[in-house]
Amino acid sequence: AAIIESPDDVQVGETVIPARLQGGRLMRIRYVPPRMEPIPRVTLRDLLADGRLAARFSGRVVFVGITAQTAVRDWLFTPYSPSVPMAGLEIHANAYETIAQRRFITDAPSWAVLGFAALLAVAAAAAFAFAPLWQAYLIGIGLLAAAHTVPYWFFTRGQVFSYTVPVSSAWFTVV
Repeated sequence: AAIIESPDDVQVGETVIPARLQGGRLMRIRYVPPRMEPIPRVTLRDLLADGRLAARFSGRVVFVGITAQTAVRDWLFTPYSPSVPMAGLEIHANAYETIAQRRFITDAPSWAVLGFAALLAVAAAAAFAFAPLWQAYLIGIGLLAAAHTVPYWFFTRGQVFSYTVPVSSAWFTVV
C-alpha cells in the first residue's frame, strides 16, 4: 500500500492516521484500559515448555521482545501505568491496536473551543445583567459545571477539547 505523508497525517492504504510529524508528537495512543481484556502475552519459557501455545499466534500480529523492567531501557509511564512504567513492546502493541481499530484521538477544532468559551462569557454577562441576582448565581453555577464537563464529554468521544480555555472563561466571567 502507498504511504502518503502530510504535516497533519499519514495515509497508509485507506487508513488515515492523524499525526503531527512536525510538532514532535507522532500519534496519540488509545491504551487498552486495565478493566478490559489485556493484550495477550505468552512468555518464552511457557512457549518452550508447551509448543502448542504457538497456535495462539496463528493469523495474528505478534510483537516479540523483552518486557522485564530491569532488562530493557525502553519503558515509559502511560495513563494506565502511573506507578509502574509500561514496556516499549506493550506500548507498540497498544499503538498497533489504535491503528488497527481506527480509534484515533484527535484535537477538537480551535474555533469550537474559542466559540464555547465566548458563549460561556456572553451567557454569564447576560445572566448578571438581566436576571435577578440569585438566578444569575444559579446560572453561573450551571455555566461552571458545563465548562468543566464539556472537555470530558469530548474526550469520551475521541477528541481533546481544551480544558483551560473554557474553564478560565467561565470562572473569570462568573466571578
